[in-house]
Amino acid sequence: MPTAPARRCQQGAEAPASLPRVPLLIMYRRGLSRAEHGRLLAEFTGDQLIGRLARAIGGPSARMRSSLVLGALAGLAIARYFLRVEPLASASVEEVVASVGPTIDRYISGEIGLPTTEPAP
Repeated sequence: MPTAPARRCQQGAEAPASLPRVPLLIMYRRGLSRAEHGRLLAEFTGDQLIGRLARAIGGPSARMRSSLVLGALAGLAIARYFLRVEPLASASVEEVVASVGPTIDRYISGEIGLPTTEPAP
């Protein structure tokens, strides 16, 4: 399914019993407001999320691609759940996935305007 990453992210955040998202939201909120928390969030993001996604994507631009995916999904989460930007905040999961999914898919496997190699992490 081409829009799977966007769908998983939105469905996970929307699930009523999705209490694991609460610590993640707290972590992002603190990371955005305190330097030490921001450093820890950046380490976690780079080591865990970007690294894991880059290994799944593979290829010479995998880290950049995974960084773009994470940046897009983090920005979406901030706008939708923290700032409650309308109409994004009240849009259905299907509307968000239909709007954002193709961009996430392009970041994963489409043309992103980069050279075919990137420096090692």
